[in-house]
Amino acid sequence: MKQELDLTIAQNAILDLETYAGSAACVLCGSFLMRGTQTDAAICAALLQLIEKNDAFHIRIKRSGSRRFQAFDAPETDEIAVRAFENQAAFDAFAADFAERPLPEDRLFTLIGIRLPDRFGFLLKLHHVIGDAWSGALLCRQFASAISGEAWRAPSFASEIEKQLRYPLEARYEADRQFFLERAASDAFVSLFTKNEDDFRSDRFSAAVPSALYTRIAQCAAKENTSVFAFLFSAFAILLKRMTGTHDRFQIGTTILNRGDYEEKNTVGLFVNTVPVAVSVEPENTFSAFLSAFSDRLISTMRHQRFHYGALLNQMHASHTAADGSFDVIFSFQNASVGVENSETVWYPNRMQAEPLQVHFESHNRVDAYTIHYDYRLTSLTKAQVARLHEAFLCLLADAALTPEKTVGALSLMTSEARQRVTVDFNATAVPYDKTKSIYALFEAQAQANPDRPAVRFKDQCLTYEALLQQIDEAADALHQSG
Repeated sequence: MKQELDLTIAQNAILDLETYAGSAACVLCGSFLMRGTQTDAAICAALLQLIEKNDAFHIRIKRSGSRRFQAFDAPETDEIAVRAFENQAAFDAFAADFAERPLPEDRLFTLIGIRLPDRFGFLLKLHHVIGDAWSGALLCRQFASAISGEAWRAPSFASEIEKQLRYPLEARYEADRQFFLERAASDAFVSLFTKNEDDFRSDRFSAAVPSALYTRIAQCAAKENTSVFAFLFSAFAILLKRMTGTHDRFQIGTTILNRGDYEEKNTVGLFVNTVPVAVSVEPENTFSAFLSAFSDRLISTMRHQRFHYGALLNQMHASHTAADGSFDVIFSFQNASVGVENSETVWYPNRMQAEPLQVHFESHNRVDAYTIHYDYRLTSLTKAQVARLHEAFLCLLADAALTPEKTVGALSLMTSEARQRVTVDFNATAVPYDKTKSIYALFEAQAQANPDRPAVRFKDQCLTYEALLQQIDEAADALHQSG
């Protein structure tokens, strides 16, 4: 007998986003490859276990009139296949194209077995209505267990959905609701970047974080009695204030795992929440003081993370306090390791998103190797602007980690090389000239050598050297005739 359940607030929010931003903005795509070789039959058998044991894969979205709900049906396993690739380049090209293609109609996932000469695994496309990034990591571990023949269990997502549906009836719901509504009332939405509401195309700029810098950040965070995440998020908030010159108070969204107990942490399904965090930047405060206050704000926000952002938007719209939300930038720290030796996980951008900027500080394969991904809407930012943003972010992080007693406004956004270019090289305009000649004689010689070159510009007006020399001569004659 089919089980039917209402959609959670999180699931409804995802489907609403899909309505106006398209399905690509609501899909997670990644690959998982293990060292070694396996037969196609073994790979298919492992993938079938994932589908059969995780009931999130059994979900179908149904509609009855205006009502949307989910039905748990028999899983579709007839399309599992293995693709073989001769080399990494061929697989990378296929994966990049796969990431940007929409899911087949009425499908919430696609799983493809992958085989390379020295590696094997799978390529996954997962609709967020049935899973999040943590779910992707779980599937990687489950696949490794299935391949090795280990016994493993997948908790029921249907049971967790029932828990989520009961949450609005619990006593803590009202406290969580009030927490975010009070902050929404005191911190109005401030747009940090322009955006075209009809164009959700995006691109990604990625750059590695020097390991020495990350070590310094971790050491400073420990001395300041806070987390690396709080340190990074604090620095990013200061960067946005300094780079955009916006209001002293604004909000940034951040993704929260939203999984508390063992069952939740081992269930493939949608749990993640994006919560708004209020930012108040006073340039005269030290970074250390700002970090302490911001860390406290993060902790208090996380205590109320069960209250979903979709519910907050519904409340704000009902009270006419917001039209678009409370933030347009998201910062996330993703350091959940798959925990499988001799393996590699890659998550692919789908190049469609709602926010103008999403910044992901990520380490999935090695704890000592971090990458920052900047996903930006093409109508909001250019690649060159994002590259400058990244360079400034690294400079600010380095300065804050080295001298946290500095004021927020004094933290450096420029490398020593960039500062040399701007303050010295760009101003090094001195050239040798004949000091026996007058200024007029020097200018006259320049005008004779380059009569048609621009000498002076003002707004849309331009004077050539010849025209400017003529005006100088006319003004000199007028002064001479007047005595």
